[in-house]
Amino acid sequence: MNKEIKKYLLLISLPVISGVLLDWVLNHKILLLIVSTTKSVWNYLNLSFSVPLWGLILIFLLGFFCKNSVGWLFKKEPHHFKYTTDNIIGVSWEWEWNTTDGEIWHSEPVAYCPKCSFELKPYEYGDKGYSMGSRRNIKLKCDKCEFEESFKYHRDAVVEFASKEIDRKVKTGEYKDIVN
Repeated sequence: MNKEIKKYLLLISLPVISGVLLDWVLNHKILLLIVSTTKSVWNYLNLSFSVPLWGLILIFLLGFFCKNSVGWLFKKEPHHFKYTTDNIIGVSWEWEWNTTDGEIWHSEPVAYCPKCSFELKPYEYGDKGYSMGSRRNIKLKCDKCEFEESFKYHRDAVVEFASKEIDRKVKTGEYKDIVN
Protein backbone atom coordinates (compact mmCIF):
# COMPACT_ATOMS: atom_id res chain seq x y z
CA MET A 1 0.00 0.00 0.00
CA ASN A 2 1.01 3.51 -0.68
CA LYS A 3 2.03 5.74 2.27
CA GLU A 4 -0.54 8.37 1.29
CA ILE A 5 -3.37 5.84 1.38
CA LYS A 6 -2.26 4.59 4.80
CA LYS A 7 -2.36 8.15 6.15
CA TYR A 8 -5.92 8.72 4.86
CA LEU A 9 -7.10 5.38 6.27
CA LEU A 10 -5.60 6.28 9.65
CA LEU A 11 -7.20 9.75 9.58
CA ILE A 12 -10.60 8.26 8.80
CA SER A 13 -10.46 5.24 11.15
CA LEU A 14 -9.08 7.08 14.22
CA PRO A 15 -12.19 9.26 14.79
CA VAL A 16 -14.48 6.30 14.13
CA ILE A 17 -12.67 4.10 16.69
CA SER A 18 -12.53 6.88 19.30
CA GLY A 19 -16.25 7.61 18.75
CA VAL A 20 -17.13 3.97 19.34
CA LEU A 21 -15.00 3.87 22.50
CA LEU A 22 -16.51 7.12 23.81
CA ASP A 23 -20.03 5.82 23.20
CA TRP A 24 -19.19 2.62 25.09
CA VAL A 25 -17.67 4.55 28.02
CA LEU A 26 -20.69 6.87 28.26
CA ASN A 27 -23.19 4.01 28.09
CA HIS A 28 -21.39 2.07 30.81
CA LYS A 29 -21.02 5.14 33.04
CA ILE A 30 -17.31 4.52 33.57
CA LEU A 31 -16.53 8.15 32.84
CA LEU A 32 -19.04 9.27 35.49
CA LEU A 33 -17.47 6.93 38.03
CA ILE A 34 -13.97 8.27 37.29
CA VAL A 35 -15.15 11.91 37.50
CA SER A 36 -17.08 11.39 40.75
CA THR A 37 -14.16 9.55 42.39
CA THR A 38 -11.75 12.28 41.35
CA LYS A 39 -14.08 14.95 42.78
CA SER A 40 -14.43 13.07 46.08
CA VAL A 41 -10.67 12.72 46.50
CA TRP A 42 -10.15 16.38 45.60
CA ASN A 43 -12.78 17.52 48.11
CA TYR A 44 -11.26 15.34 50.84
CA LEU A 45 -7.80 16.80 50.19
CA ASN A 46 -9.14 20.34 50.34
CA LEU A 47 -10.79 19.96 53.75
CA SER A 48 -9.65 22.53 56.26
CA PHE A 49 -9.67 22.07 60.00
CA SER A 50 -7.66 23.41 62.91
CA VAL A 51 -5.43 21.35 65.17
CA PRO A 52 -3.79 22.80 68.27
CA LEU A 53 0.01 22.84 68.40
CA TRP A 54 0.10 20.19 71.14
CA GLY A 55 -1.97 17.94 68.84
CA LEU A 56 0.56 18.28 66.03
CA ILE A 57 3.40 17.53 68.45
CA LEU A 58 1.54 14.48 69.77
CA ILE A 59 0.88 13.22 66.23
CA PHE A 60 4.56 13.72 65.36
CA LEU A 61 5.76 11.89 68.50
CA LEU A 62 3.33 9.01 67.96
CA GLY A 63 4.44 8.69 64.35
CA PHE A 64 8.09 8.76 65.37
CA PHE A 65 7.50 6.16 68.11
CA CYS A 66 5.55 3.86 65.79
CA LYS A 67 8.15 4.13 63.04
CA ASN A 68 11.00 3.22 65.37
CA SER A 69 9.25 0.64 67.52
CA VAL A 70 7.17 -1.37 65.06
CA GLY A 71 10.27 -2.72 63.31
CA TRP A 72 11.83 -3.54 66.67
CA LEU A 73 8.72 -5.34 67.87
CA PHE A 74 8.51 -7.59 64.83
CA LYS A 75 12.24 -8.11 64.36
CA LYS A 76 13.07 -11.60 65.51
CA GLU A 77 16.54 -12.96 65.88
CA PRO A 78 17.17 -16.35 64.29
CA HIS A 79 16.11 -19.27 66.48
CA HIS A 80 19.61 -20.75 66.47
CA PHE A 81 20.89 -17.70 68.42
CA LYS A 82 19.66 -19.59 71.52
CA TYR A 83 22.02 -22.45 70.61
CA THR A 84 25.17 -21.36 72.48
CA THR A 85 26.37 -24.55 74.17
CA ASP A 86 26.75 -28.19 73.18
CA ASN A 87 28.68 -31.34 74.04
CA ILE A 88 30.92 -32.13 71.07
CA ILE A 89 33.61 -34.85 71.04
CA GLY A 90 33.22 -35.44 74.78
CA VAL A 91 33.73 -31.81 75.79
CA SER A 92 31.26 -28.99 76.53
CA TRP A 93 31.66 -26.02 74.18
CA GLU A 94 30.25 -22.50 74.52
CA TRP A 95 30.15 -19.63 72.01
CA GLU A 96 28.24 -16.47 71.14
CA TRP A 97 26.40 -15.49 67.95
CA ASN A 98 27.21 -12.23 66.22
CA THR A 99 25.92 -10.29 63.23
CA THR A 100 27.94 -7.95 61.07
CA ASP A 101 26.37 -6.28 58.03
CA GLY A 102 23.68 -8.96 57.89
CA GLU A 103 26.21 -11.79 58.08
CA ILE A 104 25.67 -14.22 60.98
CA TRP A 105 28.65 -15.96 62.57
CA HIS A 106 29.64 -17.46 65.90
CA SER A 107 32.67 -16.72 68.02
CA GLU A 108 35.39 -19.30 68.48
CA PRO A 109 34.01 -22.03 70.73
CA VAL A 110 35.56 -22.32 74.19
CA ALA A 111 35.98 -25.75 75.82
CA TYR A 112 34.51 -26.38 79.30
CA CYS A 113 34.61 -29.39 81.56
CA PRO A 114 31.46 -31.54 81.10
CA LYS A 115 31.59 -32.48 84.82
CA CYS A 116 32.14 -29.16 86.65
CA SER A 117 31.84 -26.49 83.89
CA PHE A 118 35.35 -25.16 84.55
CA GLU A 119 37.18 -23.86 81.46
CA LEU A 120 39.51 -26.52 80.07
CA LYS A 121 43.16 -25.72 79.60
CA PRO A 122 45.00 -27.08 76.52
CA TYR A 123 48.23 -29.04 77.03
CA GLU A 124 50.42 -30.29 74.19
CA TYR A 125 51.87 -33.76 74.46
CA GLY A 126 53.57 -36.56 72.52
CA ASP A 127 55.37 -36.51 69.20
CA LYS A 128 54.48 -34.49 66.17
CA GLY A 129 50.79 -34.20 65.38
CA TYR A 130 48.87 -36.57 63.18
CA SER A 131 49.97 -35.49 59.68
CA MET A 132 49.98 -31.85 60.81
CA GLY A 133 53.67 -31.11 60.48
CA SER A 134 55.41 -29.82 63.62
CA ARG A 135 52.28 -29.22 65.71
CA ARG A 136 51.77 -31.53 68.65
CA ASN A 137 48.73 -33.38 69.94
CA ILE A 138 46.50 -31.72 72.51
CA LYS A 139 45.00 -32.71 75.82
CA LEU A 140 42.17 -30.57 77.24
CA LYS A 141 42.43 -30.73 81.02
CA CYS A 142 40.31 -29.37 83.88
CA ASP A 143 42.41 -27.85 86.64
CA LYS A 144 39.53 -28.18 89.10
CA CYS A 145 38.30 -31.79 88.85
CA GLU A 146 41.16 -33.35 86.84
CA PHE A 147 38.91 -34.28 83.88
CA GLU A 148 40.90 -34.63 80.68
CA GLU A 149 40.24 -35.47 77.05
CA SER A 150 43.09 -36.27 74.64
CA PHE A 151 43.06 -35.71 70.89
CA LYS A 152 45.47 -36.81 68.19
CA TYR A 153 45.23 -33.37 66.65
CA HIS A 154 46.57 -29.95 67.53
CA ARG A 155 44.42 -27.34 69.32
CA ASP A 156 43.39 -25.42 66.18
CA ALA A 157 42.14 -28.59 64.48
CA VAL A 158 40.04 -29.56 67.54
CA VAL A 159 38.49 -26.07 67.80
CA GLU A 160 37.88 -26.04 64.04
CA PHE A 161 36.13 -29.43 64.25
CA ALA A 162 33.88 -28.16 67.08
CA SER A 163 33.11 -25.03 65.03
CA LYS A 164 32.24 -27.07 61.94
CA GLU A 165 30.02 -29.35 64.05
CA ILE A 166 28.16 -26.28 65.37
CA ASP A 167 27.63 -25.05 61.80
CA ARG A 168 26.49 -28.50 60.68
CA LYS A 169 23.93 -28.79 63.48
CA VAL A 170 22.53 -25.35 62.64
CA LYS A 171 22.35 -26.21 58.95
CA THR A 172 20.60 -29.54 59.52
CA GLY A 173 18.39 -28.28 62.37
CA GLU A 174 19.79 -30.77 64.91
CA TYR A 175 20.45 -27.89 67.30
CA LYS A 176 16.68 -27.63 67.94
CA ASP A 177 16.78 -30.82 70.06
CA ILE A 178 19.42 -29.21 72.26
CA VAL A 179 17.75 -25.77 72.55
CA ASN A 180 14.23 -27.06 73.27
